[in-house]
Amino acid sequence: FNSVSKLSKKISKRNSKTMITAASIGVFFSFVAYMITGLLGLFMYGTDINDIILFYFKGDVEKFPGHTILGALCIVCILGFFISALLGFPLIFLAMRNNFSSLLVFLKNKFFKKEEVKKEAPEIKTGLSLNEGLGFILLTLGLYIGVLFVAIAVEKIIVLSKYSGVSCNNYITIMSPALFVLFLNKKWDFNRISALFVFFFGVAIMGAFIASEVLNA
Repeated sequence: FNSVSKLSKKISKRNSKTMITAASIGVFFSFVAYMITGLLGLFMYGTDINDIILFYFKGDVEKFPGHTILGALCIVCILGFFISALLGFPLIFLAMRNNFSSLLVFLKNKFFKKEEVKKEAPEIKTGLSLNEGLGFILLTLGLYIGVLFVAIAVEKIIVLSKYSGVSCNNYITIMSPALFVLFLNKKWDFNRISALFVFFFGVAIMGAFIASEVLNA
């Protein structure tokens, strides 16, 4: 309890140093978890893996029906994945809905100018609100249906993951932070040069992926 209370105090008094420390610890444990999962999958199935490892767990259960321990471990892994996805999806969907709503508001304010309203005239609210009421419900249902359609239509989850990783994740985690540094830092120092290198590294990753997809098509 003492360690938890100390951690909560540090988080409540957060600053750049504590946030960097928390982010570094999170990235380290995520790296370890992904590396362990990837290495175990490589050791178990070799280089023939062409999809998420859950399908291979299912194949092991069907291939060795009398192996109780193996079957139990595979079932536990599959259930653990579905529980993780079930608990994690609402958080991811919440961020997607908020970002999509903000994008629509930005486009509306950007391309559709509001008419000037006289000060003495009362403000009249028209249209569908994206934060409440019918507009909020329609936006949520539309995004849910879109996510469900993509999940059903995609041939393999790993294909969707590759396109998402090289486009959205690449831009958010690599290219976008580098652009912030390039725009905000006016001096050509080490930080700006590094940001320029990181940005073009992200562009190179995206270009290499597109080229590999075109050559393998």
